[in-house]
Amino acid sequence: MERKIVLFLSLFLILSCIKQPDQQLIAQRIQEFDTAYKTGDVEKLDEMISFDYLHTNPSGNIVTRENWLNWNISRARAIESGELVISAYETSELNIRIKNQYTVVASGVNYASGTDKGEPFETKVRFTHVWVLEDGLWKRAVFHDSYLD
Repeated sequence: MERKIVLFLSLFLILSCIKQPDQQLIAQRIQEFDTAYKTGDVEKLDEMISFDYLHTNPSGNIVTRENWLNWNISRARAIESGELVISAYETSELNIRIKNQYTVVASGVNYASGTDKGEPFETKVRFTHVWVLEDGLWKRAVFHDSYLD
C-alpha cells in the first residue's frame, strides 16, 4: 500500500510539472501568423507551420505544405509589385481550446479586404486551426476554412 502511495505521488508530481500552453501565447502566435500572411512574409510563415502541414481550402481541396508555401511565394510577389493590396486582415471570434501540452485547437473568423489587380475584394471565412508544439515552438499543423456570406 505504501508503495502505491509513493508511486501515485511521484506520478502526480511529474504530471504537475508538465506545463500547459497559455491561451494568450497561442493568441499571440496566431496574431504573428496573421501579420506574416497579410504582409507576405513567406520566411516567417515557413517557420510557423509544422513539417507535415495540411491545408484544406473552402472548395475542399487539400494543399500540401510545399504547395501552400509555393502559392504564398507567388502571393508575396503580387504584394511586392502592388498587384495585390491587402487593406485589412483581421481575426475575430477567436476561440482557443487547449487539448493537452502539445495540441491546441483554435477557431474563429477571418475578414480580408483589398484589391487584386485593381479589382476590390472582400472575404470572410470561418476557420479551424490545429496548433502543435514542434521543436519547442507552437506551429500551425492543420487549417480548414469555409466562406461566410
